[in-house]
Amino acid sequence: MAKHYAWTTFVTGRNDYGQVTETIKPGDSVTQEKLGVSEEEYQELLDVGAIREEAYPKDIPNDMSPVEYYTAQDVALERGELSDKEAEAVMKRQAKQVEEAPNEETPVEEAKKAEVVSS
Repeated sequence: MAKHYAWTTFVTGRNDYGQVTETIKPGDSVTQEKLGVSEEEYQELLDVGAIREEAYPKDIPNDMSPVEYYTAQDVALERGELSDKEAEAVMKRQAKQVEEAPNEETPVEEAKKAEVVSS
């Protein structure tokens, strides 16, 4: 089975007063057993992206979600504001996203089709 990582915080333990005593934080390695969920629940967490095979990015600021972070990276790439190493990492991530969803069109592609149809 592939290794999975948390992309959100999971509460895994509480004391008698209901206070959180144990958590799994974004970036921690997770398993079905660590989360204490059924196979179906684990699959649902994978499907919605709460856990993923991709490691949680270590350089995300605390006040930013992964989506905001990736969007900011994409914009910085378009503007030429990234180093060669950073740009390469962003392009690899973008290529992986396209590879994983080959039948989905990007909003830009959808907009271009709408322009052609309306012309």
